[in-house]
Amino acid sequence: MHHGSFTRTKVLKLRLKDKHSKFLNLLAREVNFVCNYCNELQVTMFNRERRVFSGYDFAKFTRGATREGLQLHSQSVQAIAEEFATRRRQCGKVRLTWRKSGGSRRSLGWIPFKAAAIRAEIDEAFSTQVCSACSACSGPRGIAGIGVRAWTCSECGTVHDRDLNAAKNILAAGRRHLAEGIPAL
Repeated sequence: MHHGSFTRTKVLKLRLKDKHSKFLNLLAREVNFVCNYCNELQVTMFNRERRVFSGYDFAKFTRGATREGLQLHSQSVQAIAEEFATRRRQCGKVRLTWRKSGGSRRSLGWIPFKAAAIRAEIDEAFSTQVCSACSACSGPRGIAGIGVRAWTCSECGTVHDRDLNAAKNILAAGRRHLAEGIPAL
């Protein structure tokens, strides 16, 4: 009898409250707007010059769009234009189907995110000095305090490992940052 190794995969089903749905729907409408702009620009340029645009060609026409009121990040606008050029090339057509943002026949929105466009930075200042239990700033300070690896909070009496306490404080700050909402891209 052959005993092979088993790999178990556990699938978790989670239901998340979508408190960001209005903002994400706004971004999806803006994605449709940029895609439709690229579509119309492509048709105009094809009729005028008989040439098709690449994603790079769209960049000079979409430059500054985020300063004019779009909530999308400039790199997201570039990614939309590149995706439009790719889809147009795959279909072999000059004009693609117009994307609709409302109604029963609306287009499904998608929002391209690039790693450089996402900022989730947490300020680590005082994370080793603030008690993760009571939030009192009672930890070791200064150059002499750097060598102290374990300390006791003078307010609540909790004993802390310096690195573990800092990790808990940074995690809590990250969770607060996420709870505030998605920043404009």
